Amino acid sequence: MSCTLAETKLNRKSTRTHGSVWTAIMSFFVLLDSAELVLSSPLWKIDADIPYQRIMKYNVTITKSGEWYNERIEVDEEKQTELIKVPATSKKHRSNILLDFKTNTSMFQLPDKKICLFMPFDQETPSPSQLIRSLDSEKDKEIEKRQQSIQNDQEIVDDENENPAIREQAGERIKEVIEQIDALENERERL
Repeated sequence: MSCTLAETKLNRKSTRTHGSVWTAIMSFFVLLDSAELVLSSPLWKIDADIPYQRIMKYNVTITKSGEWYNERIEVDEEKQTELIKVPATSKKHRSNILLDFKTNTSMFQLPDKKICLFMPFDQETPSPSQLIRSLDSEKDKEIEKRQQSIQNDQEIVDDENENPAIREQAGERIKEVIEQIDALENERERL
């Protein structure tokens, strides 16, 4: 049987097309098997398998030399570290201080100046669990102090002999302090 040149080209083209489709289908199945292997691998971590890491975060208001600023303190009891983030002030650069209780070292970093110093730290530095207890008790004291302020202002508001302007002012302070207490309690619950 003899084929013309046109028929031969047509047969080659259909064989090539059939081969390309076959290759695409096989590639799809290989990819599907690879995905199944990766997903069923024991190296794959599901979020439920990862233990919960307890990192307590605090915002602490500090005053030095007449300047007020907020330090961010992060305490990791599991890793036994304390990270203190100090914002830039008019007299000081932004800094980070990391205390590692497992190695008894501290790192002092000035990110804007690209300076980092490592040194041993004072053994009297409170451990992460001591720091958490101290910060939590200070927060509780602050809430109690503000609640006492509300009680004192409430006595002024309830006193009929007091000047109406003073009563109104005390009532406004009560509302402000209640909002502050709610914010502190919400922050404590989030942590």
